Amino acid sequence: MKRCFISRAGALLLFIFSSLASFPLQAQEKVQLKEVKIEGNLRVEEDGIRLHVKSRAGELFDPPTVDQDVKSIYRMGFFDDVRAELSPDGVLTYAVKEKPYIREVKIVGNSELSREKIEAAFGVNPRTVLDRDKVSEGIEKVKKLYTDQGYVNAQIEYGTSLVENNQAVVNLTVDEGKRLLIQKIAFEGNKAFSDSELKGLMATKEKWFLSFITNRGVLDQDILTNDVAVLSAHYYDHGFVDHKIDEPVVLRRRDGIEMVIRVDEGEQYRVGKVELGGDLIDDADKLLKKVQLTTGQIFSGGRLRGDITNLSDMYSNKGFAFVQVDPRTKVNSQDKTVDVALVISQGPPVYFNRVMVAGNTKTRDKVIRRE
Repeated sequence: MKRCFISRAGALLLFIFSSLASFPLQAQEKVQLKEVKIEGNLRVEEDGIRLHVKSRAGELFDPPTVDQDVKSIYRMGFFDDVRAELSPDGVLTYAVKEKPYIREVKIVGNSELSREKIEAAFGVNPRTVLDRDKVSEGIEKVKKLYTDQGYVNAQIEYGTSLVENNQAVVNLTVDEGKRLLIQKIAFEGNKAFSDSELKGLMATKEKWFLSFITNRGVLDQDILTNDVAVLSAHYYDHGFVDHKIDEPVVLRRRDGIEMVIRVDEGEQYRVGKVELGGDLIDDADKLLKKVQLTTGQIFSGGRLRGDITNLSDMYSNKGFAFVQVDPRTKVNSQDKTVDVALVISQGPPVYFNRVMVAGNTKTRDKVIRRE
């Protein structure tokens, strides 16, 4: 005899009508709510749930409002299922099914990493609500913890077992695998720089005889990604403006890891025209003497960054604290040159109003200001 709609994950899924097909839909829509009830909660306080309910006794039954109530209750994060049911006499009931409460986290199979380290990375603790999304995130963090120690083949599996009072035990099973370190880092396509020179720029290193102490040779994807950026900056600073560095290929061998980094150096470019524009506080030729980039030299991104800093400092010392130097480059592929234009926006000048002196007990303010 009830009409109910069921919602999971906050989405309205189903309307079920009673066998009273002759009961007019318009009349059902105009049912006045006699009571709004909460059922099924064990640990979550009813008052806390009601904070998320807008349907009120004495008001007319409103499906969109009830739908939002169901979604809002679900978004609290404490429930696996939320249902709303309306009885013919106007009693609206929100029936909730609480997520299990974690009684214990069990970890088996670990020998190289301590339980404390794994628990800290996992981040899912007893006496909290079982959130499967957080469990999945925690497992990925545990895998990264193992990878950062060289156990790149580590596998983590989990399961849950329900016990009394809607409580759960979370079981983590660890297969650490064998520790693999980087045996070799090789480059392909590099001509301007040797393998040893490029490897010297990288934080990722090949293993050595003290790796068991220093962790040298461990593969860390975040560090490796930064290494690729460092290599790219090195090529750019030496005029290879259209170079490409592929994502490193990691080959897992029986006794270790081999890494291959493919480089397409492209052509080396030189500096073409160098110009200044925008707000100039001095003659352009005089300002250009402060610029390191000169026509004909090998283009360098590092020198360009240095020129931006020098011009910014020069303007700041003249009172233009908000100066902006916009570097505009034009790559000429035919003659292998890069034209550079530094466009300056000086911004408003900044003036000192008052100079406040504090902490001086023996020297007068005016003496300090004079100095």
